[in-house]
Amino acid sequence: MSNEAIEQQLTDIQSKLDNLVEEIEEHRRHRLEMDELKADLTVIAKDVFATTVKELEDVAPFVNTGDFLDLMKRLLRNTRTITDVVGKTESSLDFVEDAFPIGKEMFHDLMLKLDEFDRKGYFGLLQSFGSTLDQVVEKISPEELNKITDQVVIPIIELTSKLADLNLLPALSRAVDEFNNQSIDAFDNFSSWKAYKKSRKTEMRRAMGRTLHFLEAFSRETNNRVAR
Repeated sequence: MSNEAIEQQLTDIQSKLDNLVEEIEEHRRHRLEMDELKADLTVIAKDVFATTVKELEDVAPFVNTGDFLDLMKRLLRNTRTITDVVGKTESSLDFVEDAFPIGKEMFHDLMLKLDEFDRKGYFGLLQSFGSTLDQVVEKISPEELNKITDQVVIPIIELTSKLADLNLLPALSRAVDEFNNQSIDAFDNFSSWKAYKKSRKTEMRRAMGRTLHFLEAFSRETNNRVAR
């Protein structure tokens, strides 16, 4: 065998020995790392075990060993129910996630509407109404308020209802508008003769007749109340 062949074999053997040494060293490092990890986990496990024992000692008077077995049985029996609850929870979360943009848009619209109400003065009106209501509460007792409601508010509502039924509210509104539009200077030349001529008209005679009839009925009702 030539020297070159021998040298090549020696080189191959040396290369294999080097690889073998590297693998042995790698295994040694791995074993050392595992030993260190085992030591660390042992310390941690001891601490966890000690803590668990201490915590269990606190609840030991309230728990029996059979309670855990009973709990496991209950969980196993209600696995389908728990699954349904989890499914419903997931559906609820999906609904909330889908409804969130809609709720955000509705909240934005609500803020815009409230801003519109504020610019129109609704909140100021409510504040003024609240102040007026506070003054009413301070100055009027509940008995007096009930009396005012019975003797003033309800009769006014009934009178307004009757005027509406007789279709007099539009006529009153037009009369008030005409009175407001009429300048007071227009009556500077209004003489007694003009008043007499107007009183001869059918409309004025009817109006005066109804007015006198109203005053008579009002006076009679007032006298009856005083007599009581």
